[in-house]
Amino acid sequence: MKKAVFIFAALCLALFNLHAAPWQIYVASKLSPEDARKISVSGVMPPQSKKVEIKPGAIFHLSKISGKIKRGTPLRSIAYTTITSAKDEEKFIGIGADWYFTCFVNGKKVLSTEPGGNEFFQISCYNHIGKVKLKKGVNHVTLFIRPQVYQWKFAFKIMPDLKMLPLRRSDRDRMISQMFPPANPGLLRKELLHQLSTDSAAISCEFGVPTICGIRFRSASTPEKLLWNTVSGKRTVRKIHRFILSDLKPATAYSYEIVKLDTNTAGIIPVSSGKFTTAPETGVRHRFIAIGDTQVSPDDRKKAISSMLKLPEGKNADFFVSLGDVAETFVTFAPHYFDSFLNILHKNKFFKPVMLVKGNHEYRGNETEVYNDHFGRSYYTFRYGEVFYIVLDTGEGADTLWLPGNHLLWTDTTQLFEEQVKFLERVISSPACQNAKYRIVIAHASPFKYHAPFYAQSIRKLTEKFFFGTDPRCKIDLWLCGHVHYVSRFDPVTDTAYFSGITKLKAKHFRKEDFSEINFSVITNDGPGQGQKRLSVTAVEVTPEGLAVKIMTPDGKVIDESFIRKGKPHEVKSSKLYKLERKHFK
Repeated sequence: MKKAVFIFAALCLALFNLHAAPWQIYVASKLSPEDARKISVSGVMPPQSKKVEIKPGAIFHLSKISGKIKRGTPLRSIAYTTITSAKDEEKFIGIGADWYFTCFVNGKKVLSTEPGGNEFFQISCYNHIGKVKLKKGVNHVTLFIRPQVYQWKFAFKIMPDLKMLPLRRSDRDRMISQMFPPANPGLLRKELLHQLSTDSAAISCEFGVPTICGIRFRSASTPEKLLWNTVSGKRTVRKIHRFILSDLKPATAYSYEIVKLDTNTAGIIPVSSGKFTTAPETGVRHRFIAIGDTQVSPDDRKKAISSMLKLPEGKNADFFVSLGDVAETFVTFAPHYFDSFLNILHKNKFFKPVMLVKGNHEYRGNETEVYNDHFGRSYYTFRYGEVFYIVLDTGEGADTLWLPGNHLLWTDTTQLFEEQVKFLERVISSPACQNAKYRIVIAHASPFKYHAPFYAQSIRKLTEKFFFGTDPRCKIDLWLCGHVHYVSRFDPVTDTAYFSGITKLKAKHFRKEDFSEINFSVITNDGPGQGQKRLSVTAVEVTPEGLAVKIMTPDGKVIDESFIRKGKPHEVKSSKLYKLERKHFK
């Protein structure tokens, strides 16, 4: 009790010696970090700025100043306050912001989340903590803040002594749960069926504690087989397990059972079961539904997935495709990728196969490595009848950034791309690819050059010698992707692009050489941006005559509907997209 009183008194004394003034907020479309730095030197804000009272650590919504953010409007803000100190000293400050911020104190940058973003979805003044040097007297503090997807807000707090800081219960409980997860000996969630093809399927699962795990499976005409997860002949004890069921028969129903080994009794204990049917070997008719760039709040993500699965296109889909960028970042993997995404499929009784694409944001955060533990190699192929699918990993959207602590410091896709090139060499020469009636590439990034130069160059190095040009080594019928956060459809026969959003902006991004180099259809899925939560769903029905493509909102409002035949112009049934022809581009 005496110790608690002492800590409380020390905190009060420290707070008495530091005084933070009210905030001034200025919102405009053409602000930069340099503007914020200059204000942190002069202490002079623009006359249009508004004064607001913000309690230490409280979350302030900048939309109270800006109003509703209009689609396509690149708003920025500078938040300014002063800290009065009784002496020269070093102190800690804590900041969280949706989604990017840079903090300056007396002209010096002290904290920044550029270019990776806040990383923590739950905005809190405990997200990012840094040490600052305060001078005796008045210290000028500015925050340059720009939004990305969510609600555009920030929190700031002076922390008298980090060692004595009493964290809020919610923050403390969250940190403890991450550091010491509950010891649940069973499965944490329903196992996942993915990468299903004509002769194989993958099933992954996760336990709460390290476990020896196996899978039993059989069909009506084949005997039961027990497969353990082993490494070099030893049954491995781990939380995450992934099984490849191979040498299966096409168009055949299989049942399976996840089991664990009780090392105390040497008994085999069933923990979950399910069933699936392998893809047919002949024919082309099937359906799938795809969504990507679901970088909205977890609740909005759950709502979008649930809504799309209630559509006829969702109910009748033979498999589900994620086009990548499930969330903005993966400080913790399971809450984003499972709790608010894949688990929602199962809650809506969708137990069909999922085909997962790794986006550039799956490279960002502390737990990105577990992606491959759950889902295996991030590039692969699968067949559904006489349709051959190639799934690519287009990597990170930016080059390695040599800054301490930045997420791009951990990214190097050089070897990954070299491996994929060798993989594509084998794939396009395979009978399954050469004899296919349709070939479809599924990737996160677009094949066009209009986006970030590094990303475009990386994708061209990976795919150009296989798919591009008037006489490519592998003729594909469709490239389905996301990443750019707007809907588009490219018709290679008429050299016509259809876009949602601001047409002039999109026209600037296109290059005329794309029209001669890209001779396959391209469909791009929507994603949120500039404070908007817009998402789109792409439903594809493969038929002997061609590809029926419908792009919708998650609740079923049609954005664009077309039919794609080999070598023919797209047959547009309905469209709300802007039409741009080759003459409109540079």
